[in-house]
Amino acid sequence: MADDKLEINIYPKKIIKNTLYAAAGNWIVLILNFLIIPFIIGKLGIELYGSAWVIGILIIASAPLIDFGIGAASIKYISEYHAISRYDRINSLISTAIFYYFIFGVLLFLSVLFFGKNIIYLIGVPTAYSFDAYFVMLISTLILVITNTLSPLTSVLNSLQRMDISNKIGIFTAVINIIQIIAVLSSNLGIKGLIIGYLVVNCISTFLFIYFSFKLLPQLQPRLSLINKQTFKLIWDFGINLQISRLSQIVVFQFDRIFALRYFGSSSAAFYEIAAKISNLARTIPLVLTSAIMPVSSEMDARRENDKLKILFERGSKYIIVIGLLLLGYIFMMSQIIIQTWLGKTVSIDGIMTASMVLKILIVGYFINVSTGIASSIAAGINRTDIERNVGLYSFASPVLTIILINSLGYYGIALSTGILLILGSLYYMIQFTKAIKAQLIAFMKLFLKPMISLIVAIIVIAAVQYKSNFTVLHSRWEGIAFLIFYFIIFSISYSIPIYLLGVVDEYDKSILKMLAVKLRIVKTK
Repeated sequence: MADDKLEINIYPKKIIKNTLYAAAGNWIVLILNFLIIPFIIGKLGIELYGSAWVIGILIIASAPLIDFGIGAASIKYISEYHAISRYDRINSLISTAIFYYFIFGVLLFLSVLFFGKNIIYLIGVPTAYSFDAYFVMLISTLILVITNTLSPLTSVLNSLQRMDISNKIGIFTAVINIIQIIAVLSSNLGIKGLIIGYLVVNCISTFLFIYFSFKLLPQLQPRLSLINKQTFKLIWDFGINLQISRLSQIVVFQFDRIFALRYFGSSSAAFYEIAAKISNLARTIPLVLTSAIMPVSSEMDARRENDKLKILFERGSKYIIVIGLLLLGYIFMMSQIIIQTWLGKTVSIDGIMTASMVLKILIVGYFINVSTGIASSIAAGINRTDIERNVGLYSFASPVLTIILINSLGYYGIALSTGILLILGSLYYMIQFTKAIKAQLIAFMKLFLKPMISLIVAIIVIAAVQYKSNFTVLHSRWEGIAFLIFYFIIFSISYSIPIYLLGVVDEYDKSILKMLAVKLRIVKTK
């Protein structure tokens, strides 16, 4: 590691504060949405869920498709202009971005309105569910358009690093969303009522974000007269490289569901979505550590603090790798019990086994992708989005590889294709990033060594315990929860002891942990 005297001084407090709020908000929202899935499947049925609801999920998750990186550019430049009190530039940027999103959003909605039924037919939705799928597609697109059009205003909170407010809004609207799901489906309003409920909740969330944005930044005065080409070019030049990367992420992380539906039917698509949900939840947990990195790295870059950037990269990557490997190993070993406990009797044993195998394949590729999270945030902060672009271009080979592996390996070839591309793309990304900040790739690779040894120890221990317990099938969710807690305690201890003995945690890490404990009120300051 670099000289400890350079250890980022004020930055850990800022990073810890924003990371804690981001963790609380993201994890609570994710867990609530995760827990409600079995209820939705139970009410809609596996066929309707796999045919129509998965389409709505894909569309809402595809917000970056019409973003063109302008959202990230808005956060960067609003932060920068606010620091120098250039509110005229903030208003020009927001006005220009909203105008772009509105025009593009209207065109997108009209396209789905007139051609949506053809898309439904092409991706292989069964005729019995085609109208429901079209309705879900239409309303999901409307949600997408509303969210993106107003996102320059809603991004103000994150630009001002007020993640406490933005995550409180996120938690509040997530709770409201869970309530509406239960109310709608319990009233037998079906999938149409469900997607309308999502639309209402989205409008509430957007209103709250805009309200607090104007309250915290009263100088906001977006208007048509402030739209100009120079501002659009500024945010476009920054965002277009990110857009290529985000489009590639949609191809890699979302198109696999389309292939599952098109080639293997709605039930197979639902099983794949189940595995992908768990993988994505696990992926998001360590990625929360990156939430405060971009503005901090941007600040370091402005001050030419390159040594501190390297420290931020090394230490942040180490934390993500340690946490990520723990989750990877645990989920890989416990995949069947996790799915059985989560879904209960809403899915057959064969379906659980299918989803479990997909999960084992996906989780490896997802973890390798997560390990580049700190590097990706820093690259955006120092305006090296060209790295994201270059890696993203390679990812567009995903459909070709997927079709090849489907023909040779069948259903599981879809997940294997995703995993292979994530691993190769991540390796290429790190080669390019370490060159950009003049760091050593071998130093990054060494960060995996000791945690991997710890992981192997934990896997051996948990495998031995599983062999002795002779587990077959769960009889209830409570039994599954008990199993998962029991195994997680054993796995965590088996993993943590070698981590400590091998010296992965040094004195600076202990000081960070102490700061974290103080923030969480686990210990008191003197």
